[in-house]
Amino acid sequence: MFLAAGLAIPGSLLLLSGEAGEVATSRYVGTGVDAAGAAFRVGFLAVSALYFFWYLRRNWREEFPQDFKLAMIGALLMLLMMGLLPLSSVIADRLAYYLIPIQAMIFARIPFLSLRKDRSLHVALPYILTLAVFAVWASLSWHFERCYIPYQTWLFGYPEQIRFPF
Repeated sequence: MFLAAGLAIPGSLLLLSGEAGEVATSRYVGTGVDAAGAAFRVGFLAVSALYFFWYLRRNWREEFPQDFKLAMIGALLMLLMMGLLPLSSVIADRLAYYLIPIQAMIFARIPFLSLRKDRSLHVALPYILTLAVFAVWASLSWHFERCYIPYQTWLFGYPEQIRFPF
């Protein structure tokens, strides 16, 4: 585990010191360009990583050793995104998108772990938290207001008038 991190850190520094790192820095660091949803996405990833480290890690190591290293490295990267967030919310947000499949893998394995205490809560918690993040996003996001509400979806009640009758 530490060997993988020891190899990844110098490689990441080398990548960041190259031309791609310079382009990303010139475009997104100190320019006033921000990703509005980055705090929610990166924060949710960090909460997922902490949940993995505190509650799931030991059982995961015993029951799913074949992908334990992937889950550990993914969870560590999720926490590192929180450190990148103050530097550039756009870069942290874009990199966080690559970690969402690992977060989904962690959530999908929870029902198959032999958790002895509060098993039902552990199984339901990812869905409850995801729904809470969605509810906050739906209530605060101008993207949601401009892109999803005009469709008059039935998710939020029956539309008063049907614009496109079939």
